[in-house]
Amino acid sequence: RLRRAWDHGRGVATRRPYSYFQYGVRDFGARIEQALTTQRPDLVHLDSLDLYRWLPRFGGLPVTCTHHDIESHALRRRAEATRSPLVSGYIRRQSELMRAVEAKWCPAVALNWTVSPEDSGRLKEIAPQAVILEAPNAVDLEDFRPSKDTSAAEDSVVFAGATYLFANRDAVNFLLEEIWPKVRDRVPRATLKLLGRNAPGEADRFRRVAGVLPLGNVPRVQPDLGSAACSVIPIRTGGGTRLKILESWALGRAVVTTTLGCEG
Repeated sequence: RLRRAWDHGRGVATRRPYSYFQYGVRDFGARIEQALTTQRPDLVHLDSLDLYRWLPRFGGLPVTCTHHDIESHALRRRAEATRSPLVSGYIRRQSELMRAVEAKWCPAVALNWTVSPEDSGRLKEIAPQAVILEAPNAVDLEDFRPSKDTSAAEDSVVFAGATYLFANRDAVNFLLEEIWPKVRDRVPRATLKLLGRNAPGEADRFRRVAGVLPLGNVPRVQPDLGSAACSVIPIRTGGGTRLKILESWALGRAVVTTTLGCEG
């Protein structure tokens, strides 16, 4: 917590996005230097533009970057979904700072990968000169396939996603506060399994809600997801596309989601 507070403070003082300091661990930089001097690579791939602080180290090397969403757009949506005016304003400022980073660095890398046409359009608006290709999210149909036993656990619902991530936490809170009581009124036996890591203390809070079973990290989501009556994805913020929809469909499960949840 002290490190996070320090990173946020440095970001405010230097007018840089929080992620510049969040991913600025000295040991990580040393490992990059070691990798570059041991065997100079032909290609560098960034799994997120959050790592942009390291891009100057790769001068002369082609760099590709994956955008699991367009971070400035996702932050703006998060600001709109945040109740506290103070926190919302801070997140909106982070969105503006990240948009400037996207405008500067996306045209500078050799290739930007996005996961949907919507995200490609958003990035093109921010960085018109950037080279952009789509690599849609996918699911392994050998690993995710419907069970030969097509019966589902009656009245069972599953949400798959780590709630330490804001979009998933907001979705679960929305589900439990606005939707789940109405479901239980209609179907008193209904159960909701939550798959994925929770933030500290969250599992106990979820467990106190009637019919809710927070299972945390599970070795494989297929058994619980594949036997549920339906998969719920009440996402209200974020970007990219939802692997949990593809996985649910591949397992032959029905999906109930928001418009934003199935975007892309």
